[in-house]
Amino acid sequence: MIIERTQESLTFKVSPKIKTEDIQNLVDYITYLEITANTQANQEAIDELASEVNRNWWTLNRNKLIK
Repeated sequence: MIIERTQESLTFKVSPKIKTEDIQNLVDYITYLEITANTQANQEAIDELASEVNRNWWTLNRNKLIK
């Protein structure tokens, strides 16, 4: 793997043998790091928001999944 850093960006060069799914997982994690880099939220607040989103999703989709 080769990592190149400039003032504007970071470039990763990896073997094409790596599965696309694994690359996508890495990209998703990096996206998460970018989004949360400047947050003031603590883990407890994040967990509560995640629980609320899950509850709302379940309320909206329960009938589609359980017949």
